[in-house]
Amino acid sequence: MNDQPLADAATIQLLEDSFVSLGLHRQVLTERFYEKLFAARPDFKALFGRVTVDDQESKLHKALMLATQNLRKPEKVYSHFQTLGQRHQQDYHIQADYYPVFVEVLHQTLAEIAGDKWTPELSAAWQEALARLAEIMQSAGGG
Repeated sequence: MNDQPLADAATIQLLEDSFVSLGLHRQVLTERFYEKLFAARPDFKALFGRVTVDDQESKLHKALMLATQNLRKPEKVYSHFQTLGQRHQQDYHIQADYYPVFVEVLHQTLAEIAGDKWTPELSAAWQEALARLAEIMQSAGGG
């Protein structure tokens, strides 16, 4: 499973290219994501009690960057996100129903930040990538 490609070559290129553009808006992207997440699920705020918002925003950006920069190295992505999933389960008691909320809000936030550059193809690529990353984390964390 760890050597299975996360996407086809064209989709990987699309994700890599779009993240370069989205990455220029790192602070807005991560701030907006947490605003939207806490609006959708106010109870999630309690999950972040031990971590500052700045730290969490940095961690989110680093995770997205690691994923997009290593889509051609699936073993690295699997390893990182399996560890991340285990840590989220052990330290934050993340439940299975949290993952779809996270994926949906992050997908919406990416679309919002991308603006008119957000195409149906890009939307589908990010939706699939985020779902795969969440699936890796969830399966590793037992959630």
